[in-house]
Amino acid sequence: MEDHWELLRMINPEHVIPSHGNLVTHGSYLMMAEETGYSLGSNIHLVRNGQELLID
Repeated sequence: MEDHWELLRMINPEHVIPSHGNLVTHGSYLMMAEETGYSLGSNIHLVRNGQELLID
């Protein structure tokens, strides 16, 4: 997970969308992104298989 944290800080994306793993993995990634300054519903988006996400 340390590699993911470092990558997130290096690329500094506008939006974070965890897409691999189960809900436990997504939760861990969500907490890591929040510690980096992102917030759920604003620029962290959790989606399920088949769910569409529109980002303006």
